[in-house]
Amino acid sequence: MIIIYQYAIRNRKRLSAKELKSYILKNDLIPLILDSVGCEDIVFKQIHNVYKDNYYQCSNRDGDNPTAIVVYTNPYINVTNYTRNWGRNPDIITLVQRTLKISFSKAIDYLHEILGLKDKTKEEILKDVDTNIFDDEDDNSINEESEEKLQAEFEKKYQKELANDMLIFNGAEQILFLDWYKEGIMPWTRKKFDIRYSYRHKRIIIPIKNYKNGDIIAISSRTTINMCEELGIPKYIITKYYNKSNNLYGLWENEQSIRKAGYVVVYEAEKSVLKRDSLNDSTGVALQGHFISDEQVRILTDYLDNVDVIIAMDKDVSLNEVRFICEKFYNQKNVYYIIDRCGLLGEKDSPADTSNKNFIYLMDNKVKYDEAEHKQFEKDMNINRCGD
Repeated sequence: MIIIYQYAIRNRKRLSAKELKSYILKNDLIPLILDSVGCEDIVFKQIHNVYKDNYYQCSNRDGDNPTAIVVYTNPYINVTNYTRNWGRNPDIITLVQRTLKISFSKAIDYLHEILGLKDKTKEEILKDVDTNIFDDEDDNSINEESEEKLQAEFEKKYQKELANDMLIFNGAEQILFLDWYKEGIMPWTRKKFDIRYSYRHKRIIIPIKNYKNGDIIAISSRTTINMCEELGIPKYIITKYYNKSNNLYGLWENEQSIRKAGYVVVYEAEKSVLKRDSLNDSTGVALQGHFISDEQVRILTDYLDNVDVIIAMDKDVSLNEVRFICEKFYNQKNVYYIIDRCGLLGEKDSPADTSNKNFIYLMDNKVKYDEAEHKQFEKDMNINRCGD
């Protein structure tokens, strides 16, 4: 009985994995954690694009590759380790576990210790911290509320945000913003994807549809105000609590064309899908970021059966990051990637940003991710040498 009482007292102070990650993000503690476990060459990369998460790069504790680890500053604090196999959807807690070779529970205790949370109550720690972010990961710590209750609370908040965004969408004009026309997005594409413009909010309104049934599940919008960042205006806004990892933008609209072509081109942002559609190429979908989730992989492998996958990330995404995405499909289906070896793209361009002639060239010279590519990736990333 004494042991049970002590255990209960301990868990009133101990944060769950979800709460801990929210606290880490709120207080910008990722570099402290990386430093504490012995990672070196820690560098912060700020990406001025809502569809790309900012991230930290660093080396492993026992390695010398300064770009081996990427830690994303999204709510889940996803981690990619290009030199080690850390399992499915590793996060900052996984990084602590694997680096220090300790259990999940010990990793939670370790983080409480180094962050100075050991002797504080949850109420003190979580003051002014928003923990109401959907977490579709397994949380092995003890939760006071059931998973069903948490899911219901999330769904309620998500539906409220979506309803508010739908008011903006329904009040927007069914017209094409002139600058987008100048960039090559055509009226028929605007109509097909139901892109609108809000004079009141000065934003291009982009509905995001469920890939299976076409229901609008989120609203993305882009400001048309110049110097928006200097004025503190977010360039992109997307429906709060929308879980982009469970969907692929453009698949609902382009599915028939994709199946007919026998391949799907995977971009980062919606705009790439729209630009290619305007050139009568309806084979694109967008991750809405350059991190691919296991669910998105499942959609591309199982739902789009008998369809090859072509990865077309922006120019500033490293080759190893692209190969890491390809690894998700290796031995499951044909996967290719586009690489710009001739300088056809600008530093941050998508392959869809170039001319149709250049795009066709890039597609004709795409790289098949075969056994040789797989072995080269292992060699470059020292997977065989470093182990788990």
